[in-house]
Amino acid sequence: MQKKKRRLLKVVGHHDVGTVEEHWELVEDPYLNKYARPEDTKLVISERPEDQKYPSPHETLCGNESVKQIVTKLSSMVRSRLRFRSDVRSDSIYELYTALPEPRMVHISANLRHRLLKLFGMPRKKESQSMLRYFALVGEVKDCGIALQRTEWNYALALATRYVGRTTETEVEYALLLWREMEKQAGVKGNNITFNILFDAASKAGNFQLGEMLWKEMKARKIRFNRYHRVSLIFFFGLQENADGVRAAYKEMVEAGEMVDTVALNCVIVSFLRCGEQEAALKVYNYMKGTGSKAAVNFPRKDYFKDQVVTKILFMFASVGRMVPELRPQLQELAGTAPDMRTYRILIKHFGVERGDLGRVAQFLDEMWQFEVPVDGSVFLAIFVAFEKHGGKAFSAWTPARLEKVLSALLRAIDYKTEGLYLDTWLMGWALRAFMKCANEVRAGEVYEEFQKRWDLPPDRARYMEGYVARILHRKS
Repeated sequence: MQKKKRRLLKVVGHHDVGTVEEHWELVEDPYLNKYARPEDTKLVISERPEDQKYPSPHETLCGNESVKQIVTKLSSMVRSRLRFRSDVRSDSIYELYTALPEPRMVHISANLRHRLLKLFGMPRKKESQSMLRYFALVGEVKDCGIALQRTEWNYALALATRYVGRTTETEVEYALLLWREMEKQAGVKGNNITFNILFDAASKAGNFQLGEMLWKEMKARKIRFNRYHRVSLIFFFGLQENADGVRAAYKEMVEAGEMVDTVALNCVIVSFLRCGEQEAALKVYNYMKGTGSKAAVNFPRKDYFKDQVVTKILFMFASVGRMVPELRPQLQELAGTAPDMRTYRILIKHFGVERGDLGRVAQFLDEMWQFEVPVDGSVFLAIFVAFEKHGGKAFSAWTPARLEKVLSALLRAIDYKTEGLYLDTWLMGWALRAFMKCANEVRAGEVYEEFQKRWDLPPDRARYMEGYVARILHRKS
């Protein structure tokens, strides 16, 4: 028996291992192991000038000539991307940054660090990859013991809630953890931007109790409401399907002296549609049509940076309008309330996809052309979804012939290289599904071949499309 026992113990080696009780003591008190467990890196958020300017160019860690060249090139690429909106890819910038030796953040100056965080904290497209990259950068700042600005932490909050198409309780919970870390660990109170991000996330996730709590907390802290909060509140009541709440929030926005622009009115339209008040939404749209002359809406295609500039101008207009009330009417006219691409996307999605009203969709498309609103892939997407949903039925107005006209318009716009319009897998997938529903698999295959001639997809997305087409054709047959 003893011999068998010794053989079993010999399998793992049992000499000088101590007892289980001794190891429990070690778990409870790590100092018994002669060293203390290292503390987690603490978040530091500071607006002090000396913290924001550290390290200066003279305080950065001096590397060899190769490191200096990387830093110089990185600074040039970041400056080009931010200042001149160049086509320098963020992938290239991040790859160059990771070429620095660790710890990387001490090799770059405070000015370059702030610009780098701004670039990755405000990506053109909020998705999981951009969020992970930004959090990696923030983690490296924390690990180096360098202070973050409150704005830079707000970027993290925004990315945490908007990296997915639909905000859920998971994103809200993580944002609340970040907020708690900001206020409890770093000891910095959230500002109006912080609360707007949290309120917007809670609203979109359908957590109305949390949204109400955040709104009350803003009032308790005497945080001044701005246009962001007003528009978010309109959206909040729309999600609750409270049409009178939408009206009350819009009324408060006007009475507070905020500039009402196309963005705000688009929010009112989509909120009324959610509440089932179709006529109220169309009334707002008709007002927008009446306020927009051809010259007023013929702006260059919007992008993220232009939107930021426009928002700052609207804040300035509101501030001036409150100080000099007699100027407010003229400033409001300059704000611009004409329908834009987002307006038509909202309306076409509702009347096309939800209602199946082809007549209304045709009207909106015609008015888009009249107002010279640039065509956008999301509009074509909504139309294809509507054909897939309402076509292929007896006596349906969504006929194959009309679907062919939509396809011709899309291909013509692609061939003319319309700015901002391209073939992605989502758009092509719904187009093929529409042709499968309204026509047949043969025609769907022909449409796929037309797309193949025109797409510019990376290899993995091209393979995805090939597999997708094979699946839907096989399923139909």
